[in-house]
Amino acid sequence: MTSLALRPFLPSDKPFLIDLYEHSFPEEERRPTRDWLEMPGRDAAFCLNVIEADGAAAGLLTVWQFREFAYVEHFAVSPEIRGGGLGARTLQTLVESVQVPIVLEVEPKGSTPMADRRIAFYERQGFVLSPLSYMQPPYRPEGAAIALNLMSTRGDWLRANHEAVCKEIYRRVYGVAAQ
Repeated sequence: MTSLALRPFLPSDKPFLIDLYEHSFPEEERRPTRDWLEMPGRDAAFCLNVIEADGAAAGLLTVWQFREFAYVEHFAVSPEIRGGGLGARTLQTLVESVQVPIVLEVEPKGSTPMADRRIAFYERQGFVLSPLSYMQPPYRPEGAAIALNLMSTRGDWLRANHEAVCKEIYRRVYGVAAQ
């Protein structure tokens, strides 16, 4: 079995992280790369983790640790090793390490075959898709908001706290008022 570790990024990880980040997420779904790499020094709630498999960088996981919940902003495994269970094991490790519900964003069900596969993957890891409306604010001033859905490890909790969760994500992650 491949060993798995989550650790904060090191300067030597930058080439790997930049390549994976920029190729895994379209521009409208990520902050400018320089800003992203500087986030750990700007906000103590933000952690940019490297996923290591057998001691080598294999993915990235960015998590915002808030008082009431943890928010996964970006999660990607290197394309060369996707499908081997590392993503599932990474989420299991995260779920075991935090004591609060975990929330993340996904494209709406039925929007693309990839979106449906992603949702199914998260559901297999115990996440529940929220039917409530959610708009991701733009990362750039010239960008547009994107209609997405939230998923959580505690669907009942997310339904009961949807408005507060959205406000916290908008304020802390995107730096805007509630949509």
